[in-house]
Amino acid sequence: MVLCFSATVSAADLKESVCYIEKHKASVSGEQIVKVLQDNSYISASKKLSLYVGGHSVGSGFVIKGNDGKLTVVTNKHVVGDAKSVDVTFTINGAEVKYSGCKVTKVFDDIDLALVSFSSDEVKCPALGVSKDKPADGTEVWTAGFPVLANKPSWQLGKGIVSNNSVRDEYFGNVDSVSVIQHTAEVDPGSSGGPLLVKDAKGEYVVIGVNTWKAHFRENTNFSIPVKELDKSHDSGISVSSKMKEGVEKAAESFLSDYKEKNDLSKYVSDDILFNMDSETFSKMFDNASVDLKSKLRQDEPVPVLKTMVGNALFGNVKKAEDLTYQGTEQTQDGFKSTYKYKDKSIDLVWKETGDGMQIVETSENLEKAVSSSSKGLHYVDWTRSIEGGAGTGSGLTGKLVDFTMNYYPVDYISFGWSFEFGHTFAHFEEVSHDGQNQQVHYEKGNSELFGLKLNIGGNCPFNLGAKNKVFVMPYGWLDLGWNISDDMYFASGTHAGARFGYTTKKKNAVFLGAEFYRRNRFMTIGETHDEDGCDIMHANYFMLKLGYAY
Repeated sequence: MVLCFSATVSAADLKESVCYIEKHKASVSGEQIVKVLQDNSYISASKKLSLYVGGHSVGSGFVIKGNDGKLTVVTNKHVVGDAKSVDVTFTINGAEVKYSGCKVTKVFDDIDLALVSFSSDEVKCPALGVSKDKPADGTEVWTAGFPVLANKPSWQLGKGIVSNNSVRDEYFGNVDSVSVIQHTAEVDPGSSGGPLLVKDAKGEYVVIGVNTWKAHFRENTNFSIPVKELDKSHDSGISVSSKMKEGVEKAAESFLSDYKEKNDLSKYVSDDILFNMDSETFSKMFDNASVDLKSKLRQDEPVPVLKTMVGNALFGNVKKAEDLTYQGTEQTQDGFKSTYKYKDKSIDLVWKETGDGMQIVETSENLEKAVSSSSKGLHYVDWTRSIEGGAGTGSGLTGKLVDFTMNYYPVDYISFGWSFEFGHTFAHFEEVSHDGQNQQVHYEKGNSELFGLKLNIGGNCPFNLGAKNKVFVMPYGWLDLGWNISDDMYFASGTHAGARFGYTTKKKNAVFLGAEFYRRNRFMTIGETHDEDGCDIMHANYFMLKLGYAY
């Protein structure tokens, strides 16, 4: 392609020549994930995610004009990926102008460049001028593009210098035919495909390169492909390089470290691996996610949080993170494969260059299987409150009892609430003195009614009984404190220990059956007196069966 040198653009017009590029790639599975979030009452997150999957900025581009007079958008190959068409959006006179369904007309096989033609002949975007001259080290340069901010493309004009005007390395292709420009101007995820610019004698912007890479393992080290590379085709093998492998190795090791330390994993996980999950697999992963991540999903941007959930799920069969080790990275036909080992099992992750850098795009282990493996163990309580009723009988002469309880779950494994109980006793006990010795005697039989109101606090430890996170058992224990009324009013405390067997419904609520042992301690009644040797406490033991609903 022969480039035209006649057009130049001022700073005021630069936004009209640089665009952000969207490709539609997650519409079906992405919408299924949105629905799962809606069903789980994560309304705000589902709305934000719906906007994201509907068409999300994956990179930048800019307009040039060939000697045939037609306008063309230049960008990176990794921005358009395997898309046949993309949407490009410019800012014209302060308003966004979108051209939908623009055809990807050329993807270079051996260098990270691509060309996009406009879907309309009525395009009013000014073309940028270009220069094939090699800039001297120290030359002031500018970057322009639309890096992502809060899941939306955000205009950014950066400034820096050329720090190395001719980097020749296998990382970028054949050292005999390809050299790139190293510079310090800002390049962030979403900037890929935007222009690297210098100012000409008139103070107007001219393109010298296409921003492509950011070295995450170095500070202020960014790379641009010289614009002259558009005129030729190379046998550079740009995706095959020892330096790129070294970069993947650093990312693979960093991913493992962040996984072990429970840090944010979103920068390592591609959109593809997130949005290629079916709704059932996503639901399993979501059910098993930590309370902290679910809380963040209500407060933060959803995509990074969901990607961190995916990053954790990739090692779903790992029970002890400290036993997971990194084995190394090798180059494959499709990208780079990093191998991790846990006990005697290997886990392979495939990395590729995406619009947001080098990211994980595949896993050797079926993701659904990994998610199912990770679902074993502690069960996540997705509800915030429960109601239950129970009935039981006491030991000896203490009578029968019925209770109703309302519990709240402010955090995982902890609950508090209140309960109302009623029943009757078959007998009364009193303390009497006989021959100077205290002894307990049973002197009256009857059917005295019993009422009580208690406050409680306790702990719960639910465990899954199946891979689908549906059936669970929840051992629990709590203490209560309150008042009982029988023939008189007395202060009472209680100790409860038992287990619930439950089933989680499609709406993430649960029904359960339970059984518990309840020991009630009666303290001295109001106005009751006793001698100095008298006993203040009477115990009663109950065995209770329970039925409840959590929501």
